[in-house]
Amino acid sequence: MIAPKLTAIFLSLACLALSACTKEDPGLTLSPLALVEKDGYWLTKDLMDREIALVPKNQPIPDEVTEKFKPTAIVRTPVEKVIVASGTYDPGLIFGLGAGDCIIGTTDPKESWYLPGMQELFKEGKVKFIGLYNAIDLESIVTLKPDLILVSSMTSYSHLEYLGFPLVATYSDYRSDIENQLELMDFIASFFDKRDLVAEKLSKIRQTFVEIEEKAKYHPKPKLTWGVYYGKRVFTLSKNFWLTEILNLAGADYVFNDIEFDNRDFSLEEFITRSRDADIFFANPLTEAAAIAKEDMTKWHEDLLELKPFTGKGTVALTEPILWQDPWNLDEIALDMAALIHPELYPGRTLKYVRILKEGED
Repeated sequence: MIAPKLTAIFLSLACLALSACTKEDPGLTLSPLALVEKDGYWLTKDLMDREIALVPKNQPIPDEVTEKFKPTAIVRTPVEKVIVASGTYDPGLIFGLGAGDCIIGTTDPKESWYLPGMQELFKEGKVKFIGLYNAIDLESIVTLKPDLILVSSMTSYSHLEYLGFPLVATYSDYRSDIENQLELMDFIASFFDKRDLVAEKLSKIRQTFVEIEEKAKYHPKPKLTWGVYYGKRVFTLSKNFWLTEILNLAGADYVFNDIEFDNRDFSLEEFITRSRDADIFFANPLTEAAAIAKEDMTKWHEDLLELKPFTGKGTVALTEPILWQDPWNLDEIALDMAALIHPELYPGRTLKYVRILKEGED
């Protein structure tokens, strides 16, 4: 039987696959990321709950839009020039849509990127680093003349409003479940007139999720823990985060399934106590980025020797940086997670988004 949460995800996918748009309804309360067809434009809300008007470039801007919206909330579509000031997540969706060449600026420097498309844009000089989020070169933005600036939040980027370019807030990668990630995919596509392409992708993701869950349901559920070390604290993910939802549907028994909605941190002692019997230790690398073997991890964190996976009785794995920059390929990410949890079900699969550490140096 498909879990209730997964059923809800599939229903959402089905709606989006049928072109998740709504005709104007006077009684409609618009939710973030939803799209409503109006007379001569589309109405949506970004993730800061700001109403945004999408007006096709081949049509005049309706008087209603001019009167109601600031210039920073009117986006002419399809977007041809976009600055990404929302982190390293959104470009993965834009490249998946085949619109990567539209990215002309970013607040993340060249060395932050693992997405091949972004690396290529930097190499060819087609994208400009405009400064970190707290030190943006405003003159660069004026020179680039973007059709759209994607920001993480208006709280951090409200000072850009006076430039007059459209701003849309899309921050979601650490507060979002699978359903929201898929909605974001459709939302981003709307600015590039690519929603038909998203419908095809969502169908493929849906089928992959079904196949993964079906494959795992008659097999034991290994206990899995996940964390990021910083000092004497460990950051963990809630069961509602998109990656942990994928791990659960792929057959894992996530140690922190009792944490709902908000990701949180634990003391090192509490994390170790709760994770001691885990079969799989899965982490997002910070200082561990160069780790190849389990002993590389225990050199930095001796306390890990208390956990079963570090005694040769389990699996130790790290996320690869590309995982956080390639949200378009949630189906392939899910397959990698499934192969991590049940490698016997995916023989010969080459992992791209996760690195399994060796028992020791050869």
